[in-house]
Amino acid sequence: MRRWHLVFTALALSCKGGGPAGGVEGDEANECRDGADNDQNGYFDCQDNGCWNSPDCAGDADTDADTDADTDSDTDSDTNVDTGVAAHLQSMTLTYDFAINFSQTMELSTDPPLVDCVSHYVGDGTYVDSADTHVTMQGSWKLLSSTCPGPTGPDGISGTPDDALNFQTTDLVWYNSATNESYHTFEFDTNLTYLNTWVAHKNVAQFEPEPNPHNIQFYIYDMFADYDDGVRIVDHTESYTDAETFLSVYTSTLHVEFNAP
Repeated sequence: MRRWHLVFTALALSCKGGGPAGGVEGDEANECRDGADNDQNGYFDCQDNGCWNSPDCAGDADTDADTDADTDSDTDSDTNVDTGVAAHLQSMTLTYDFAINFSQTMELSTDPPLVDCVSHYVGDGTYVDSADTHVTMQGSWKLLSSTCPGPTGPDGISGTPDDALNFQTTDLVWYNSATNESYHTFEFDTNLTYLNTWVAHKNVAQFEPEPNPHNIQFYIYDMFADYDDGVRIVDHTESYTDAETFLSVYTSTLHVEFNAP
């Protein structure tokens, strides 16, 4: 229906003359601005093609070429936006104490005898990545001091703290003694009300607790340690009794301080 209406309109316009006297709009002075349809073709002043070249209509032609090119090119190629609940945590420092309380049976059954002792570790890190409920940081992780005696040599002289760690706790606490470098990953709940897991790991992708973490990571999980994002400090202590080593008791004490802008 609309198609035929357009055909009839076009025919009607093509059959219209140039006005009562055959004149053309704009062939007389001021006709292009008098508000009248002087040639009675249905077009007034500058709407009529007879006035298109008139000085009175020079400003009506759309000569304003759009030169406003969009030069704001988006150079931000990072399409992997970190959306983890802890993405705002940009750095941290931590201390970790690992205490061993050997049973008397265990102490007397070894040569040299094992004694109760504490090893003190420190770590730090800056933001690397965040997704879901975890945040990963890269920094250091090392043994700072230990009261654990090392293995005695033929001369009966005790070893160094590093020897002590290798002698008594190598399979229990991993750290890279060659570089003291490590990644640290922290797993929170979705509301940032508690810290559930901390993993010190050698490789950035190995942040999930491994069933056999020797030589690649050390972790504490199922902590459910209270966390206040306004204070950003976590303290957690837990003890474990190992029946396989004559009821030795291991106590872990973790203190973490997070920083955010």
